[in-house]
Amino acid sequence: MQFFGGARNTAPGTTKLKADACVEAARGLRQADVNVRADLRDPNRVATAKAKWRAVKGLGQQSWSYFTMLAGVEDWKVDTWVKRFVDDAVGRTVAATEGRALLDAAIERLERDESVRLSKRAIDHAIWRSASGRPPRP
Repeated sequence: MQFFGGARNTAPGTTKLKADACVEAARGLRQADVNVRADLRDPNRVATAKAKWRAVKGLGQQSWSYFTMLAGVEDWKVDTWVKRFVDDAVGRTVAATEGRALLDAAIERLERDESVRLSKRAIDHAIWRSASGRPPRP
């Protein structure tokens, strides 16, 4: 269950079992009327779903970002490896929220200046693979 904080049986920062956190998160998604991936493209549903998700003790922005990325939404998951990459790039330690903002600004500038369309998900994955020492995928 790598999705919810690695090999531990409990949700991060809690004594709650990951399975219980998953059930609670699923209930929140249902309450927000998010039933299929396409529902994550509706801003009204997403705002409610994200609030319900983050209200689950042990779940937060990182797990929400990873969940939505796996569902096909363009986003960053500023985890340890991606944050370390940003820290190295700017020459100082940044908070995850600042790292996210810096990544957003970088992609916006590249798209504007280079007239290319970039995938946050693909860049996030490439940064993660590089920063963690894994070889790039072909």
